[in-house]
Formats: sequence, C-alpha cells, structure tokens
Amino acid sequence: MIINKHSKTTVLTIFLLSAMLLLIIPTHSSSTMTYDTWADINDDGKIDVKDIAYVSRLFGTAGDNLNKTELLYNASSTLREYLLKIDELNSSVIDLQHKVDNLNYTNLMPFIDDLNASLLELQSDVSNLNTTVSQLQSDNTGLHGSLNQLRSDVTIINSTLSSRIDLLEARVSSLETRVATIEAAITQLQASDAIQQLEIDSLNSSLTSLSERVSAIEANYSYAIPLVVTSSTAEITTTGTGFVSMPGMSVTINPNRTSTLLILLSVEAYTDDPAERIWIRAMDGGNTASPGDICLTPTLSWWNGDLQSLRYCAYSYVFFRSSVGAGTHTINILWRIEALGKTGYARNRTLTVITLPA
Repeated sequence: MIINKHSKTTVLTIFLLSAMLLLIIPTHSSSTMTYDTWADINDDGKIDVKDIAYVSRLFGTAGDNLNKTELLYNASSTLREYLLKIDELNSSVIDLQHKVDNLNYTNLMPFIDDLNASLLELQSDVSNLNTTVSQLQSDNTGLHGSLNQLRSDVTIINSTLSSRIDLLEARVSSLETRVATIEAAITQLQASDAIQQLEIDSLNSSLTSLSERVSAIEANYSYAIPLVVTSSTAEITTTGTGFVSMPGMSVTINPNRTSTLLILLSVEAYTDDPAERIWIRAMDGGNTASPGDICLTPTLSWWNGDLQSLRYCAYSYVFFRSSVGAGTHTINILWRIEALGKTGYARNRTLTVITLPA
C-alpha cells in the first residue's frame, strides 16, 4: 500500500487531536446532553474518546449508507405482522375447539379423542410459538448492538416464524378437513344406522376371511423345514446279538407333504472286547432307513502288550429315507453287539430328524 505525504499528515493530526482530547476531556463527562445510543460505537454505555478513536481510524472511508432507524422500524413491523397472524390462528383454534366440543357422539369418540389430541398438540405449538415470540420481543431490546448481528437475527426470526406458521396453517387446514369429515360421518350415521351396521358386518366378514387366509398361510408354511430332536446322557448297555431299541433314541415327526427324511445320530460308545463291534440300524416304523446297518468300529490301542479298546469315543452317521408320504412317522434307533458274551456301552447321544421337500 502506498501512503502519500498528505495522508500521513492527516493521520498524525487526528492522532494528536485524540491525545489532546484524552488529556482535556474528563473520564466522566458532566455534559447535560442526552445520551445517544447510536453515537456509542462500542456499546459500553458511555460516549468517550474510545468512540472518537474508532471513528478517527475510519476517517476517509466510504460505503453504502444504511438507515438504522428504518431497519428497526421494518423489524418491528414484521414482528407485529407475525403477532397478528398468531392471534388469527389462535382464534381459528378456539373456533375449532368449540366445534369439537359440540361433536359429542358415542360412536365417534375415537375420532373426537384423536381430534382433541391434535388440538392439544396444536395448542402446544401455539404456546411454543408465543414463547418464541416473547423471547424475540425480549431480544428486540438488544437490537442497538451490532448491526450485522441485527441482520442475522432478523433473518433467523423470519425463517423460524415463517416455517412454524406454515406448519401451523397446514395443521389447521388438516384439522378443518378432519372436522368436516367427522361432521359428514355424523350426518351419514344419523341418516341410516342400518348402513353402518352393514358396514360393520362387512368388516367383520372381511376380518374373518383374513383370519382364515392367515391360518391357511400358517398351515402351508409352518412345516417349511420341520425337525425334531431328542437326546440323552444316561449310560446304557447291550449284550444281545439281536437288534433292540436304543433307550431314549425315538422321535415322531409329521410332514404335511411327500418328503425326504434325514436321520442324524451322534453317540459316544465302546465295547469291552476290542475284537467286537456295535451295529446300528435306523427304522421308520417298520421300514429300514438307508443305507441299512452300520457298525461302530472300536478305536484300539496297545496297553502292556495287549490290544485294547479305548474308552468312550464319539461316532456320528446320517441315515435317510426318500419320498416318504405325509403323515406320522416314528423314527427309532436299534443296536446290537456282534457276539454273545460281550457288552456294548453307550452314552451322550442325540437323534435329529429333518424333513425336506421330496
């Protein structure tokens, strides 16, 4: 920035005048002039050399002139317009409340309760709006501060009040529509109770039909992938070479269509002779599930020079039956030992049966 000699002289002169004023003018003026808030540049409640210093720093600048009085007048005018609109809306709410009070029909109590709830909400919004306006009125006393803050506050007030009034007007319109609907319903109800009864009967019939359809849907999909599970932890033994039922390993399932049965068996077992095995068979009623009989091969180890069966080991197998018909199916697990005089042991066993669409 280039400062010419004349500008330097002007600034120096203003500085010297300000310094002289600091020495001459007392801290608290005894002037009889009335305090002017527009001349109080820094808004500290008094007009002193600080205000003069601020103006001197801006000496020689230029810009658009702003009529502060007109701005305050316009803000006050806008606020009065909003207050008038609020009074009109309050009048509309009171009128609607009177209409609602006159609609005292038993059959329309749900509509009236809903309407009263809407009115309460509307009154709450009006109260909140009044509170906001009161706050705005209180804030109006501080408009003598920063001009830029005043512009921002006016913009915020306009936006807030406009949106809330639009919302309030929309709710009033909706409320008026609902009142008109209720009045029309009252007229129709008074004209013909028989029509209302027919509508109630039709509604009941529709509800019954809907209930039947829901039941049908539930019946169709309740067995989308049906399964049953049973388990036991009790230790059991068998010494026979003929198949017998394994205790606790029997379930019943009822597919509602032709299905494939998956029969899953998990069991801990062992024999007292490592040379002997346990045989397992899955039955669907009187039918043997595929692939037929399977054996649980003992897990062996050498101990002190002898080949011995380990204690309990876990085994699992999946049996199946294809294209079984709908209805009740009882699944039973059978077992036997391979040779007489030997003993088979079992515990911790689970039987799971799943039906899948064939």
